[in-house]
Amino acid sequence: MIGFIVLFLVGIILFVLLNRIYLYFRDNTSINPNLFIILFAFIFFGGFVISILSFFVNSIDICRILSKISYYWLGLMLYMALGLLISLITRFVFKKILKEKYKLNKAQRYTFIFVIIFTLLMNTYGIYNGHTIHITKYQLITDKSVDNLHIAFISDLHLGYNVGLSEVDDMVNKLNELNPDIVLIGGDIFDNEYLAIEKPEEMIKLFNNIHSKYGVYTCLGNHDVEENIFLGFTFHGKNSIISDEMLNFLNKCNIKLLYEDYVCLDNYIIYGRPDYERVNLQNNSIKSIDDTLEDIDNTKYLIVLDHEPRFMDEYANNGVDLLLNGHTHNGQIWPGTLTIKLFWDNSYGYKKYNQMDNIVSSGIGLYGVNMRIGSFAEICDIYVNGN
Repeated sequence: MIGFIVLFLVGIILFVLLNRIYLYFRDNTSINPNLFIILFAFIFFGGFVISILSFFVNSIDICRILSKISYYWLGLMLYMALGLLISLITRFVFKKILKEKYKLNKAQRYTFIFVIIFTLLMNTYGIYNGHTIHITKYQLITDKSVDNLHIAFISDLHLGYNVGLSEVDDMVNKLNELNPDIVLIGGDIFDNEYLAIEKPEEMIKLFNNIHSKYGVYTCLGNHDVEENIFLGFTFHGKNSIISDEMLNFLNKCNIKLLYEDYVCLDNYIIYGRPDYERVNLQNNSIKSIDDTLEDIDNTKYLIVLDHEPRFMDEYANNGVDLLLNGHTHNGQIWPGTLTIKLFWDNSYGYKKYNQMDNIVSSGIGLYGVNMRIGSFAEICDIYVNGN
């Protein structure tokens, strides 16, 4: 439903944009404005049709092409709308300041050109930045008597239409360059559709190329289920659980799923919890944090993987030493990078809760719009140093 609401709002923005373009060329040039209206209508409203077809088409190959186009198109619309808003504000200011009509017409021409250049530059940068992985380093110190541990933490891969073989290959190469003791994933490996994964067998080979002393572990995120998806928005169903194909994929990739379970590695314990929003496996209920951690040996360094950055105080009060989260994408695109801070106590990066360290990753993959502006894809390179 949200996806259709977004589509409706984009349609209103497009109508305003086309109306402004028409009026500009009608009043300020000798060019027939209908030519431009036809061109923009073909591009913009064509995106509506492609987006809708991508949702209903049955062929996965055709769906992949249409979905990729629609995700690029959505980014184009968002920043065209932002550019339009800036230009309308500028035009209002110019009308108050510039009294001479020829100067006003010149200013209007420049604002129109600004919208086009602004949109193209923002989309070009956003697409490039969204597929460029950065390394973010963290140095943590614990009072517990443990050996030093080198963790590579990633999250939110969203394997599917926006993230394919080239992105995963780049990620694996960067992980191996770090040479970590262990690789941890904070959920959302999938993007709601197993069939959306590009060449699964080749993808499996890439994941098996990850080298680490202790292996690769993950928890489940809210997108690690089979659901219909439209412009990045999902339609929750009664039986939205992780599919057998997804579980088999994880097994073949040698990614060990921790579902309310833990593994003890020397003096470290890695505990994985399922996503708060979804009951992802066999429709069973999720234990409380108190019940989850009551039997854990608190003399060992306890790392918890939980997809969403929730319940910080509860985790801290139950002896967790390091909580690793994803989910937020750090807003992914501006101005979402600003508004995301209103919804989470720690929306991105490092924060201390009593004796617990918390790191929230901006993720590897992309959700919906195929770009990042104001955030970046990252691998968290974490060193835990003990006494």
